[in-house]
Amino acid sequence: MSGRQLLQLALFVTHFLSIAVWVGVMLFNLIVNFPAVRSRARTPAEFAAAMAAQGMRAGPWLYALIALTALSGWGLHILRPASVYPLAQPILACKVAALALMLAIHLYGTFRLWPRIYFALDHEQPALFKRYQIAMAASAALGIIAITLSYLPRLA
Repeated sequence: MSGRQLLQLALFVTHFLSIAVWVGVMLFNLIVNFPAVRSRARTPAEFAAAMAAQGMRAGPWLYALIALTALSGWGLHILRPASVYPLAQPILACKVAALALMLAIHLYGTFRLWPRIYFALDHEQPALFKRYQIAMAASAALGIIAITLSYLPRLA
């Protein structure tokens, strides 16, 4: 195996795992973590504190995964352009659009919704948190679409 092939393999593994973990963490939070923390919290303030602590721990890791996804995808595109497959360019454009929208929703959730949840009054938090969960679900769905689009050119 040549050095170029090894680099390509390393980039592929990094790209796949980074997006899979990014989406997996969001789904884990939606399906397991948030309901578990909500059921154990005795007060809205305790729930907000637990969510703030979780956000402080997970946030940097999620943005590192975003960077790894983008950089490894760019490297893969440089080393092996997708143009060898039929419909590769439109599919690549859709994938990039899905990832960009995923990132935009993620940034909106992190920098717009999350601070509002943290500083909201007790009666405002449930509605804001529901919006945050919807944004996270949309972001995860876009990630699944992007992963699926990665394999479509190979099927055509």
